[in-house]
Amino acid sequence: MHDTVRSFFDGIGMCIDAFHHRMKHKASDTLCREHCDMKGYPELLDEDGGYYFNSLIAEQINVWFGAFHNICHTMTPVKYKLFLDEMIIRCNHIILATLHV
Repeated sequence: MHDTVRSFFDGIGMCIDAFHHRMKHKASDTLCREHCDMKGYPELLDEDGGYYFNSLIAEQINVWFGAFHNICHTMTPVKYKLFLDEMIIRCNHIILATLHV
C-alpha cells in the first residue's frame, strides 16, 4: 500500500467492529488489522479482556446514520448536527416505546 495512505493512520485511533476482521477481510490483509483492531486499544477492554461496549450495536447505528447521507450531505454543520440530534431523540423514543410494550 502507498506510504501516504499508511501515514494517514499515524496518531489516529480508528476502531472497527470486533467481528469486522473475520467477516470482511482476508487473513493476508494486515493494514486494517494493524490499525483498527479493538484489541490494540487496551482502554476499550475490561479486566476480563471483554469490551466495555457492544461494537456490533455501534456498527448497526453507523448503518442507520448512513441512511441519512443523502439528506445530510449538503447541510451546513449546524443544521447537520441539529437534524441528527433530532433523529437520534426520535429513534430513542421509538425504541423505548417498543421496550415498554
